[in-house]
Order: sequence, then C-alpha cells, then structure tokens
Amino acid sequence: MIVKNLEKFKQSSPDSCRAIFYSPPTKIGTVLSLTRDSVEEELYDEFDAVRRDLFDFATQRFGGELPDAEEEFDERRRPRKTHAAFMDWFTLDRESSRGETPLEAYLRERADDVPSEVLDWVKQWGETSDRLYSVREVDAGAGELSLADPIAGRFQEAVDYSGATKLEPGLMVVTRLFPWPDAPHLSGDLEVFSVGLVPVSARDLLEE
Repeated sequence: MIVKNLEKFKQSSPDSCRAIFYSPPTKIGTVLSLTRDSVEEELYDEFDAVRRDLFDFATQRFGGELPDAEEEFDERRRPRKTHAAFMDWFTLDRESSRGETPLEAYLRERADDVPSEVLDWVKQWGETSDRLYSVREVDAGAGELSLADPIAGRFQEAVDYSGATKLEPGLMVVTRLFPWPDAPHLSGDLEVFSVGLVPVSARDLLEE
C-alpha cells in the first residue's frame, strides 16, 4: 500500500513536489519556501504513511523482541516515556538480535519498493534524538510551530497539526524532529511541561 500511495502521489503532484522526490535531501528551509502552498497537505499525509509503514515493519520483523525491549526501555531514565517515544527508540536506536536496528533493515529491504529519494529522508531519522524545546509561536490552523532549542542555541520551524492544537507559547516539549521535504515533523505524542516544572529526566538533556 505504501508503494502505491507514494507512486500515485509522485505522479499526481505538482512539478515542484516531484522534484523533491527525485532530488537528494536539501536544506529544509529551501524546500519549505518552494512547496508549502502547493503540496503541504500531501507531504504531511505521506510522512504519516511512511512512518506507519516503518513502525509496522519493525513490529512485524522484530515483534518477538518487544517484551524484552519494553523492559529495557522502562528501566532507563528517559526524558519521554510515551508510546511514540518507545517506538522511536525501538525502531531507530535499539540494535536488534540481528545486529542492526529495524530502521537499517527497513532501508535495505524496502530499497526495491520505496523510492530512493524517500528512503534518503527516512535514513536521516536514525540521526535524531529526543530533545527539549521551548515553544515560541504556534499557528494551529496551519499546523506550524516555531521552537527554540536551548541546547543548540537555535530556532527550529516544524509542522504537526495535532501538536499545534495542544501547544502554546511558553511551554516546554520533549520530542524528536523528523526531517521531511516540507519541514521537520514532531514525533507523535509529546511530553509537555510548564517552564520551571521540567522533570529531572528531561533536564538531563540540558546537560548533554
């Protein structure tokens, strides 16, 4: 299904969008300015479809390791203890009994089915990690967020229709940002805190 969706999307999308999938990843800001008006919704849907396919692949291929992985995840002090955080870690970070992460297996086994340009973006997800951000601006209607990264000392634009309806300026949030042609996307359910109430597990991020 994912392959059919991606191929259908590529054939029916404007030239500006097709160019993204036939070109190597470039700076997010450049892509954002070129494509937001015409393909924002389609790119958002495709991000969700690819991410679901990756998670489904991970649970099908490595499902037997889930019980042990859950124990391992629970035993560690982590800044984000949500279901999405576990799936991110299980899929992107945890080395399986086969000596590779589910992401690495996905990139190899899907190479003949998913466009290489899409896999180039997915590969970058393995370089992400949970980080603490301060919410600066929110446009709930457009699903757009402006975040401040206090560790790196920089600002970051992101998109998440669901998250944008739940966040407001001044809140602190722990999440991953997944690179994608329109803009980085937030990772599912979030850990949200008020300033001054950030738990110790999240404060660890400030010390890394």
